[in-house]
Amino acid sequence: MNMNSKHKILMPVLRRFIDKFLEESLETRISVILTLSNFLRETKFQKIFVESEGVLKLTEFLDWGIDSYPLLVENQNRQIISGLLTLCQRLAVNESCRSALTAAKSHEKLFKMLYVPDVNILKGALYCLISLAEGTASKLVLAESCHVNQVLHIIEHYDPLSRKLAASFLRLLSCCQSVRDLVLLFSGIPVLLSQFEGENYRLQWHIAWSLAQLAMEPKLRTQIYRKGGLPILLGVLRIKIPEKLKKEAMTPVSKNEHICSTLNSSEEQLASLLALKAAICATLTELTYDDQLSCKLAQEEAVYLLIQHVVPSSGDKLPSLIDEPQAVQEAFSNLQLLALRAMRFLFSFERNRRWFHRLFPPAIFESFISVNHYKRDMSLYHPCIHRLNSMTAEELRTVSLAVDNLNKQRCPLFKVGGYLVLDLLGSGAFGSVFKVQPSEESTASYLAVKEVSLHHPWLGRALTENSASVGEIVSEVNIAREQLRHSNIVQYWKVFTENEKLYIVMDLIEGLSLNEVVNSMKEKEEMFLEEKIWKLLIQLIQGLHYLHVDKHVIHRDLTPNNILLGDRDRLTITDFGLARRKFSRESNVTSVVGTMLYCCPEIVQHKPYGERADIWSLGCVTYLMCTLHPPFWSQNLLALASKIVKGQYNPISSSQFCDKLVNIIESCLIVDSARRPDISTVASLAASQLVATIDTLSTEQRILERKLQLEKEKRKSLKYKVKKQIPLDFPQGHTIDSSPWNKHTKASSSSLSLSPRKLQETKDPVLPLFQQLHKLLYISQLPPPETLCHHRWMLQIYTRMLFANNVGTLYLKTEVSKLMHLSKENIHLKTCPKYKEQIELFSPLEDDLVITTTYEELHHMIEALLLETEYYQC
Repeated sequence: MNMNSKHKILMPVLRRFIDKFLEESLETRISVILTLSNFLRETKFQKIFVESEGVLKLTEFLDWGIDSYPLLVENQNRQIISGLLTLCQRLAVNESCRSALTAAKSHEKLFKMLYVPDVNILKGALYCLISLAEGTASKLVLAESCHVNQVLHIIEHYDPLSRKLAASFLRLLSCCQSVRDLVLLFSGIPVLLSQFEGENYRLQWHIAWSLAQLAMEPKLRTQIYRKGGLPILLGVLRIKIPEKLKKEAMTPVSKNEHICSTLNSSEEQLASLLALKAAICATLTELTYDDQLSCKLAQEEAVYLLIQHVVPSSGDKLPSLIDEPQAVQEAFSNLQLLALRAMRFLFSFERNRRWFHRLFPPAIFESFISVNHYKRDMSLYHPCIHRLNSMTAEELRTVSLAVDNLNKQRCPLFKVGGYLVLDLLGSGAFGSVFKVQPSEESTASYLAVKEVSLHHPWLGRALTENSASVGEIVSEVNIAREQLRHSNIVQYWKVFTENEKLYIVMDLIEGLSLNEVVNSMKEKEEMFLEEKIWKLLIQLIQGLHYLHVDKHVIHRDLTPNNILLGDRDRLTITDFGLARRKFSRESNVTSVVGTMLYCCPEIVQHKPYGERADIWSLGCVTYLMCTLHPPFWSQNLLALASKIVKGQYNPISSSQFCDKLVNIIESCLIVDSARRPDISTVASLAASQLVATIDTLSTEQRILERKLQLEKEKRKSLKYKVKKQIPLDFPQGHTIDSSPWNKHTKASSSSLSLSPRKLQETKDPVLPLFQQLHKLLYISQLPPPETLCHHRWMLQIYTRMLFANNVGTLYLKTEVSKLMHLSKENIHLKTCPKYKEQIELFSPLEDDLVITTTYEELHHMIEALLLETEYYQC
């Protein structure tokens, strides 16, 4: 049939659709929809449909379908709605038609269909929305009015196909800021993370790519971590990949779908798993933009897991994928590339670089580091991948040995002072810090231990001097352990010597030093927000006020390395008792160039100093947060000392930060210590910010007090209910020992006394089942209606099925539970031939009579009938 003949057939059908579609019979409506559906496969007829205002009418009919849905219970009418959705989907594939659909607000009608109980209609609406979301302009329109809460509900509760479609739709829109805000508002991260249970790799692939895009938002990155996302994501990487695959010639994988449907089940499962792991690597890459998450990922074996997907752990050459299906080859190559990029992002953070020592041969490591920090462009990683895939067998064995050394499941490094040393956290000029676990019971699961050699020059070269220094350090740490108790001051636990080394045990701060954060921000070319600077500065002021005013302690070494930032920017000042020794001798001045950047002029000039030395360091640290570089800097030690003594630095412009912050920095960096303010004066300069912080803390305190009050009221109510219960009397002659250690003591009471704190309210799980069964029996005993009721008939069939002779109690419980929980699962209601004539009054049926519906629809039918018969008013 030529185009002219098709056009002659199309136009009358189109006019009937536009002018009097709702006035036609059911058969005519279906015929019109089927005809249009066939024509709209071609772009030319799609254009004619749009120009004839067919899109506006289609939107109007979709709205009619939503409004009339409660009355459209027959299959014919549902078929009309499904047909309208098919027309919409045909148009949504074409970019030029997408704009017409969004202009007519068809997407708003499609969003409303996500709430329809019919799963097939819901799936059709999702297909249309997915097609619309693939367009650049229409995607932005959808994002502005997206019903994210319902999409998340579908992902959590519906059948596998509906969940996959909803996840695919969310994946397409997760790049939009408005959708990210809604996911955060509706607490969508836990819902998404919960989908990684089981082996539905296709669904999980969509979820992982949604998380990868959502993780670009800092608040959502934090949510992923706080909701336990790191172990879940790393757990996917731990899934073993089968070594042997079935060798069959397959077609290449589609670019729009992560797995080709022509693969056999084994190859499809493998390719889906490889694609899922690649998506997880992309998510981990985005999480590494947060320095604390990057550090935690490295500590949780992320490097070890990622390198296993870049090179094999065995000593053989990389497996050849020439004989594998094309989809599997592309999935493996994509996984290898994304895993390497995630490793490079982890390497960008300075503290994580120790995990990469001697991991690659020199030539490959040079190619690895040649990619600049935090680069997303995948083409930059191809040379390194090519070099990895061309490794010799000897190079591969060397890499495999290095990979095995990264396995944290190995035994502890060593044991010292009753502590198991698990990991090296960092090292510097004055020693190393290890993560340890007490070998005996302790209040803390993990602690930090600082190790310093007793032969270190700053402790003194002479034996008497060395002993005096060690004794002084032990004394100061013991004083700090007993006296210092503040949320911004590190808690010390123990100090001891063993094997010619000094060990100081303290709280393990799960965070980063300020110096590491500053270096990372330099790499990312980012700056501190003034709000965050104030948040950290207020905590520093609070900590120093506690030291100076309450405890009369001078820190003497307040540097970025000794300021740790934990979760939610909680600040902790560390390294007490060691700083004073660093400047007690002239011979030690040259060994502390790093900390000299933050030394006050009086220390540089070897003059007496007091608490205002810490104020100078406070000004230097605040200046560092504002500019990402210290106020005084020079590669020459004498030039640096001269700048510090003269107070020569580039002042901060008030146009960049507020006058109060600039004023605090300038006041702290006054050369004359007599004119330099004390900590109380500095606190007065930041009074407005301190008041705001106190207001925030007061609000949080009121919320906690309200929660505590509610808990007390709940306990009081429970205690009252317990008192009303009948005591549990024991048989006569039975006695209870009042104390386990005295077997001769007689019972003082014949009843059992239980503390209300040990009890909690419980509900009878069987009672709701009986209530639901009572509703069904109530409906079955109602008098017959004056007119035939389709809902009543279906419920009678369902009730007969429940109480059939060949079903057991387990079947009855399962069926009623699905009905109570509004299951989306289909249920097939069968009836006998003698009822066929009555049912045909509603719709024509085949000889094999089967009515298909869902448990949710049955539940709605039951509630509608109960309301109609005033069941709840009885």
